[in-house]
Amino acid sequence: MKRLSDIIAKNPIAVLVILCAVSLLLGINIRGVDLKVDTESMVPKDDPVIQDLMETVEDFGSQDMMMVAIKAPIYTGETLARVQRIADQVLDLPGVEDVVTPLDAQVIRGDEFGLEISPVTYGTPETEEEIEKFKIALKDSPQGSAMVSEDGDALAIFITLEPGVATSLESRDLARDIEAIAFQEKVPGEEIYVIGEVYLGYIATNNMLRDLRILFPLSLVVVVASLYMSFGSMFDVATLIASILMSLACTIGLMA
Repeated sequence: MKRLSDIIAKNPIAVLVILCAVSLLLGINIRGVDLKVDTESMVPKDDPVIQDLMETVEDFGSQDMMMVAIKAPIYTGETLARVQRIADQVLDLPGVEDVVTPLDAQVIRGDEFGLEISPVTYGTPETEEEIEKFKIALKDSPQGSAMVSEDGDALAIFITLEPGVATSLESRDLARDIEAIAFQEKVPGEEIYVIGEVYLGYIATNNMLRDLRILFPLSLVVVVASLYMSFGSMFDVATLIASILMSLACTIGLMA
């Protein structure tokens, strides 16, 4: 150990250059670090339960869902038109498999000749007469009734994601785009909510990054002030901070 100390003391500049070079080389890998908040990425792919789940998705379709909830009087031409616009725009997004709104509900009626399946409406209702017919048909549809409140003040839009999208890096962009589409149709006096695991992960990631942008500089200022009060020299403080940053760069770089 004494021999190593003597080498460092005799060649401080060379040692510093080597440390900086190593920190830089390892620190470049920090770009490969990714923040994941979904639980599926944290379990082994060869786990029997996960394999069964993947086979189920292949057989029966994606189980990854999102929902846009709108709290507003729904039996108006304006609201129904906005619901249709939201559905059309969301369906065009990459990663979306299907979108179902109350306008897409089916009515199933039985008679002596068999079952008759028909949509609750053809197109988006605009006139009062069309809206009233839509309202009556919706009450006869269990599927449609499940997407609207009994008092007609709220509705839900169900979004089915393509298999694998929820655990991919593209899920954040998809959640952001769905949020933007939904909120751009919001009018004063109504409430719109985006719901789903993908959206919660998107919000959690944004909150973490926002906290890092605020708390890291703040904590750095506090640490520098505390060290300066202890050492009384900015050179000593800068040296200590630099060594800490190099250690972090090497550690995170190796993790990446």
